[in-house]
Amino acid sequence: MKHFMPACKMSQTSQVVALVSGDRKKAEQQASEYSVPSKNIYDYKNYDSIANNPDIDAVYIALPNSMHAEYTIRAAKAGKHVFCEKPMATSVKDSQAMVEACRSAERS
Repeated sequence: MKHFMPACKMSQTSQVVALVSGDRKKAEQQASEYSVPSKNIYDYKNYDSIANNPDIDAVYIALPNSMHAEYTIRAAKAGKHVFCEKPMATSVKDSQAMVEACRSAERS
């Protein structure tokens, strides 16, 4: 995240429009820095409701490796494109499930 979000901030074609965090205060600080409206701050319990937010085109997965598969699959099921940090997953089985979820959702 130390490189991705600042790069989006400098981009003319990309922007950070939502945040997911287990720490609301930290998320609010980041939201302020990146002009993310408070209604677009999510936690891990309401993560799936990103499906109802047309502002979100894609999700950048910057979680511990063991969480990549779950949140990639949930983002794909929410109809969002996914950018996942490497390593993709911690097992071949999880990697295959991630690819299948994106294919099923017609997302990349």
